[in-house]
Amino acid sequence: MRNFIDDHVELSCVVDTREQLPYTEQELGIKCISRKNDFGDYTFFGEYKTDDDELNTFNLGIAIERKGGNGLNGGPQDFYGSTMVRKNSVNLYEEVGRFRDNKDFDIFLIFVECSYAEYLAYVIPSKRCNMRAEIMKTHASRRGKVASLEIQGAQVCFKGSRFNSAKDVKVTADQWMIKHYDMVLNL
Repeated sequence: MRNFIDDHVELSCVVDTREQLPYTEQELGIKCISRKNDFGDYTFFGEYKTDDDELNTFNLGIAIERKGGNGLNGGPQDFYGSTMVRKNSVNLYEEVGRFRDNKDFDIFLIFVECSYAEYLAYVIPSKRCNMRAEIMKTHASRRGKVASLEIQGAQVCFKGSRFNSAKDVKVTADQWMIKHYDMVLNL
C-alpha cells in the first residue's frame, strides 16, 4: 500500500500566506504551495492519474495550525499568547469555528512547538518577579483552555520542537492517505 501511494499519489501542502515562519519543503518533505487558507496554517490535497490518464484531485480534510513563534521560548510564548490573551484567544476560537462550519474538513490539529510542561510553566517576562505565583495562578486556566479547544473540535498536539512538529506534518498526511486510500481511489 505504502509503495502504491508513494508511486501514484502526489501530496501537496497549502501554506497560508499569513504564516510568519512557515515550514519549508525541505523540513516537511512535501511539495508546498503558498495560498490563503480560511483556517489553519497548513492544509493538504493530493493528486493522482487514473488509468485513463485523467488527473483526480482530492482534499485530505486536515488543517494544522502551528504555534511556535520564532525565538527563545517561541512555542510556549506563541501558544500562551493565543490562548491566554483575550483578543488572540477569540481569534483562535473563531478559526476553530470556521473549521467546524466547513464540511470539507474533519480534522483540525494545533501543533505546539513545545511540551505541555513548558506551556504550563511559561511565564511572560513582565511577570517573572513573582514567577511561582503566576505559574500556579494560571495552571488551571491553561489546562481549561486546552480542554476547551479540544471540546470545540481542535486537537492540541504538543510536539516539543519545530523539528518534531515539521516531521509530524507529513506523517499526519501520510497516515490519512493510508487510512483512506480506498475511498480516494474509489475502490
